[in-house]
Amino acid sequence: MPISRTDDLHFASWLADLEEPGALDDRFEEHRRLACGPEGLPDDALEGLVGCLRQATPAHLCIEVTYGQWTGRAGFWGGEFGTPVLIPDAPGRLAKASIWAADKGVRVAAFGARQRALLRQWWDDMLHNPLTFQGHDFALFRGRLEAVTRWESTMGRLAFRHSPDLIWPDDHSWLVATDPGDLAAAEVVGVWGSSRLTGLLDADPHVSSILR
Repeated sequence: MPISRTDDLHFASWLADLEEPGALDDRFEEHRRLACGPEGLPDDALEGLVGCLRQATPAHLCIEVTYGQWTGRAGFWGGEFGTPVLIPDAPGRLAKASIWAADKGVRVAAFGARQRALLRQWWDDMLHNPLTFQGHDFALFRGRLEAVTRWESTMGRLAFRHSPDLIWPDDHSWLVATDPGDLAAAEVVGVWGSSRLTGLLDADPHVSSILR
């Protein structure tokens, strides 16, 4: 089952009860904080996290989970631009979008009117009915839990140079979330769930090595 965009916000309606400070800690038994870098969790830690989540979740709930990605990480691969285009969080700033060149880093490019129109159409399509959670907009996706370890390769022309910022199963028994107060730096990922889940995280060598 490939990852696909969804505009069905009912998958995320339960998050409305978690907007208040401390609500996440009240909702779940325990949580852990994981250190991450500009591109999200390290590959081995991400695989370890997925393994722990799978062990703590009934198999039928791992067939399809919901992912959320902060719109500030959105990108468009290829097209007439030749290289991935990284779009800033504010659609009104499309004229100052950055082009990523793997061998040269990031440079700022001023696009022409036609290019901006194409980018805006793509942006609007991706952000149709976005989820707003704790003051930030997220694009929603659905797919198998283990697909998170192939996030970039499974997205097609959508590209994210960062592991998903939100992940949860349909029974809402756990939540993985990048610290909403620090999305741009992305230095901390929180995992909320049962004591069994946190015990599995503590025991996994790749996950425990980045516990904060």
